[in-house]
Amino acid sequence: MSSISFVSSGISSALLLTPRESRLGRDPRRAKTEGLDPIVPSSRWRYAYVVIWRTKWFVMFAMAALLLVSLAVPAHADSQVFHGTFNGVHADATLSASDGCFDTYVSLLIDKGRFREGNGAPTDATELAMEITKYDHCTGRLISDAFALTRNVPDSAFQADTKLASAILDTNVQLEDADTLATFVVAVHVTWTGTGEVFTEHTHDRQVLNEGSYIYLANSNESSRDATADGSVIGTTTVVSGPALAGGLALVHFGVIDLTKT
Repeated sequence: MSSISFVSSGISSALLLTPRESRLGRDPRRAKTEGLDPIVPSSRWRYAYVVIWRTKWFVMFAMAALLLVSLAVPAHADSQVFHGTFNGVHADATLSASDGCFDTYVSLLIDKGRFREGNGAPTDATELAMEITKYDHCTGRLISDAFALTRNVPDSAFQADTKLASAILDTNVQLEDADTLATFVVAVHVTWTGTGEVFTEHTHDRQVLNEGSYIYLANSNESSRDATADGSVIGTTTVVSGPALAGGLALVHFGVIDLTKT
């Protein structure tokens, strides 16, 4: 087992913040009352969430770089450009457990490969994002919501086949509760087995804000396939254990450009 440290709750809460129905499929509390599967996500949900998650590092670095530049250059400078890229392998899984009125959901996303931010040299790293959410579906109450978001994952913790046949994660993860800010550590062990056809998708996103003073461009080329996943998340007690509700594997080439006119 290797150990993962947690990046601050302020970052995790802000950068993983998306509408719950977008992030977890259907709202689990409403789905229970309607007799629906509460969480199995569509491939489109997984793609949207992965892009949001993958983009957040580049946005963070871009904001920091632009702040430093704004302090160092005259106000009449024309523009500042930030580039970010990722090339590597991706895996995701959604696991769950139920005990009477109480439901627990674990969302797990991993990117392993080569990252580059700005003009810096490329670096090899593994990112991990994880969320553990607990509900009381008898009362419709959210009991707890905890996050982990880090790029400090040891290389040996996650191994994946570039042919998208299989992957394995075996590590410890420290999470922080979104409300109490209390931290806790869980042992995570998940295996993936690729199933079905491999799909290739190219996407392009362009956003222009503030009358053209800010332009955001993102391109992604991704070969992906569904995967069966099985594993466990264990803290002081077993959080979840068994087959995942959904899983996926992908090879990714992703790039983002931020242009800010000053």
